[in-house]
Amino acid sequence: MNIKESSSIVKAFLVFGKKDRSNQLSQDLTTGDIGTHIKNIGVPAVIGYFFHTMFNVTDTYFAGEISTTAVSALTLSSSIFFMIIAIGNGMASALTSMVGNALGEKKSDLASKIILNGYLFGFFLSMLLTGVGIFIAPTLVSYLGGEGEYLLLTLGYINVVIVGSVFLFSLFLQTLLFRL
Repeated sequence: MNIKESSSIVKAFLVFGKKDRSNQLSQDLTTGDIGTHIKNIGVPAVIGYFFHTMFNVTDTYFAGEISTTAVSALTLSSSIFFMIIAIGNGMASALTSMVGNALGEKKSDLASKIILNGYLFGFFLSMLLTGVGIFIAPTLVSYLGGEGEYLLLTLGYINVVIVGSVFLFSLFLQTLLFRL
């Protein structure tokens, strides 16, 4: 795939959810109102963190309706879940920085290429984490103190989260596009 094709793919993603973002990769962030730029970067981040928090609150509420053992299983799995979130957020932050540097240098083709490669890398990394995570999850949960019924419930929950990491990484990368 050449740079022109990747640029059109990225521009198609940028149009999603906005009125007209097709010229976004050529926007000069060194000019204009700084408050607007901060709002454009900050609001998507705040919304993303809000939904992460609400996911955890909702999860805990409904697990509490089942049993205290289910809440304990969520607690044990939260460390692994936060590792997945940290990897995804770290990757999205690194890509944001790289794309920002390319846009600052007025190299929109390079920014498009970085975004496309970031999506591909994120997909393959999430697949790798899914494959490895399912095999090492029992060991990690045991190290965290899970045993017996707690271990089984935690593994039942964390395996779903690990398999869903493919979609979670996609969400992090979509957030990257809305930060631009």
